[in-house]
Amino acid sequence: METLKTIGGCLLAVVAFTAILALAVIFFLGAGWVSAHVLPWLTLICVIVTAILFIILLPLSAIKKARGFTAVTIFIISYIFGITVWMNGLLVTLTTWGVVAVIIGLCFGGVGVVPIGILAALFHGQWEQLFELIILTVLMFGCRSFSIWLEDKNQKYQTYQTLLGDETSFEEEP
Repeated sequence: METLKTIGGCLLAVVAFTAILALAVIFFLGAGWVSAHVLPWLTLICVIVTAILFIILLPLSAIKKARGFTAVTIFIISYIFGITVWMNGLLVTLTTWGVVAVIIGLCFGGVGVVPIGILAALFHGQWEQLFELIILTVLMFGCRSFSIWLEDKNQKYQTYQTLLGDETSFEEEP
């Protein structure tokens, strides 16, 4: 009886492992399908957001009173770039090197599909995808870094205004 329980437990473990693996493959193929259908829209949104970033937000960041709004907006824009580069990296990795490479990429904190996609595009001579992944990655990290720096400047400005606000008053005390 003990032997049957052991064999049944092993079979259950094999079935559970196979089911989890099948669900993972279905998830990756589904994510690839979603990326293939959503990526053209995200690319269009990225072009529009990039124009807004360079034409409106970067000049607006020079105005001290607008830095808080600008920092938050640029930080949100960095997430748009991040989603786009992740979906693009997933799609390049999936179409070039397959599901195994996507699984390996997702084991690196979920973001490994982007560097693996860059390598896949490089080794297969897909220069357009390579440059798109690199540019989107630079824009994502650049926007996040700039927004954090800008918010730090905004906090210093608000602190100085608070400190100087009391000292520069010309009102007399009774």
